[in-house]
Amino acid sequence: MRTFTDRRGRPTAVILDSRTLRSTPESGPRAGYDGAKRKKGSKIHIAVDTLGHLLGAHGTAADH
Repeated sequence: MRTFTDRRGRPTAVILDSRTLRSTPESGPRAGYDGAKRKKGSKIHIAVDTLGHLLGAHGTAADH
């Protein structure tokens, strides 16, 4: 996909971000508390290249 836009096959830069998702009764003990956002839930960490293509995702408890 990157080669169609005259980019290298492997990215040389990455953008990291995270988001806290509110917990549900089913999420149980895996939910943590994010003090900065004042939410109890799970945190999703993502990495994308400069074109916005997803490179990886990882979910953790919000307090990690």
